[in-house]
Amino acid sequence: IGLPIQLIRFVFTVLTVLAVTVGIQSVGVVLMAALLITPAAAARSWTASLRLMLVLSAVFAATAAVVGTIISASLPKMPTGPWIVLALGGIAFISLLIAPENGWLPRRKRARGNQLKTQRENLLKLLYGAEEREGHTVAMTSETIVGIRRQHLEGLRKTLRSLKKEYLLVERADGFALTEKGRTEGRRVVRLHRLWELYLTERLGMAADHIHPQAETMEHIITPEIEALIVKELGNPEVDPHQSPIPYEED
Repeated sequence: IGLPIQLIRFVFTVLTVLAVTVGIQSVGVVLMAALLITPAAAARSWTASLRLMLVLSAVFAATAAVVGTIISASLPKMPTGPWIVLALGGIAFISLLIAPENGWLPRRKRARGNQLKTQRENLLKLLYGAEEREGHTVAMTSETIVGIRRQHLEGLRKTLRSLKKEYLLVERADGFALTEKGRTEGRRVVRLHRLWELYLTERLGMAADHIHPQAETMEHIITPEIEALIVKELGNPEVDPHQSPIPYEED
């Protein structure tokens, strides 16, 4: 927001002390703690912007206060404070569960999507590598792939069906083989793997026999923009540290 961090810390500290001092005398420790912590925690699940976080915190606190007051007024012998705390807890729980960026469900969905993407790309890379070694189109059965990738057969079958649906693989009598589209995608994954291995050895000084695990991870997250920067940085390299050719896109 354009203010010195020390000033922000000082102002927040003063406001926190004042709020706690006045709040404990007015509403008690439990409600004060809930109002101090819960709205901010719920708002943080929705945004990283301080301005928006402050607005959301105020909205959540006001909503909980209104809900608690209505319930207390509607039902006999229902104290207002505990219902405000329960309403705040409900808002925080829902926020932590469904907030787009930091919610548990969206994060789990993204993690599952990344896992499926990794499985798909590993399979395409496996078939492309086999073609590269043999010099011709190679087909593999699901049982052969399971033996190589150590993957559950049912999960592999789902991946194969997905790749077939997108015309990345074709099923033949002797197994599954790459289509031209799948070959292009497999070539891309292999290229990123080898480029990253070369970058680790050339720029970070890592030993060639220690770089494979890192490349196995990075090949799935390198964007085209980062790839272009790596290629430029390395001067359009032709081979990786193991002297395997780096397969660029065919003209």
